[in-house]
Amino acid sequence: MPRRILVLFAAFACLCSAQEFRSSLTGKVTDPSGAAVPNVKITATKTDTNSHFTTVSNSDGLYTIPFLPPGPYELAAEAAGFKSYVHSGMQIGSDLRVEENIALTVGASSESVTVTADAPQLESVTASAGQVITTREVESLPVNGRAPMDLRSEERRVGKECRSRWSPYH
Repeated sequence: MPRRILVLFAAFACLCSAQEFRSSLTGKVTDPSGAAVPNVKITATKTDTNSHFTTVSNSDGLYTIPFLPPGPYELAAEAAGFKSYVHSGMQIGSDLRVEENIALTVGASSESVTVTADAPQLESVTASAGQVITTREVESLPVNGRAPMDLRSEERRVGKECRSRWSPYH
C-alpha cells in the first residue's frame, strides 16, 4: 500500500511541475567598457496591467527577475552616474528564460536611452520552445470535443511527421 501511494505521489508531482507558465528575465548589466555594474535597479513593467517586477543586479552585474506572466513588457534600469535605460515593446511568452543584457551609457540619470523592440524574443538560454494559444484561437478550433491533444496541431513546429503511427490522436 505505501508503495502505491509513493507511485501516485511521484506521478502527481511530475504532472504539477509541467504546469508552469511564467517566465524569467535574466541578464548582465555593463558599462561602456564592458565592465559589470553592480547595484543597478532593474524594473520589468507588464504594460497591459501596469504590474511592476523589480530586482537589483549583484556584484557581477547579473540580475534575474523570476515568475513573469506572459505578455508585453518594458524593461528599465537605473544607476547613479549612468543614463536611464528603457527597453519597450518586449514580448515575453510562456515558460521561457529570456536573456536581456543591458549596456548602460555614462551620463546624468535624467537622460535616458530608449530601445524599442520589434522582433519577438528568442529563447537563447535553453533549448526549449513553446507557443501561446489564445482563448479565441482555442474556441475557433475545428475539432470535435475540444480534446487537449488536438491543440498540438495548432503549434507551428509540430507536423504530421512528428506524430507516432501508434498515437490515438493522428
